[in-house]
Amino acid sequence: MPNGDGTGPLGMGPMTGRGCGPCNPNNSGQQVYGGCGRRNQGKYYPNLVGMPVNDELTVRKQQQAVLERQLQTVNDRISKLEQG
Repeated sequence: MPNGDGTGPLGMGPMTGRGCGPCNPNNSGQQVYGGCGRRNQGKYYPNLVGMPVNDELTVRKQQQAVLERQLQTVNDRISKLEQG
């Protein structure tokens, strides 16, 4: 899950992802990326062609929120590194 904040990959709550993290009892205690491998961020979002506009808008806003949180995490880390 992005940022390890317990919100799941789309910010929809725990247990809404691929089941690769420590919340899955069948994951044998592997960490988030252990065994499952990293995925391209775009793969979290299905092909939205043909989806009703309101549904796609909802998904895109969720995607935007996830990406903004990830960018904020990167920016925070950059600031800490620059401060020494």
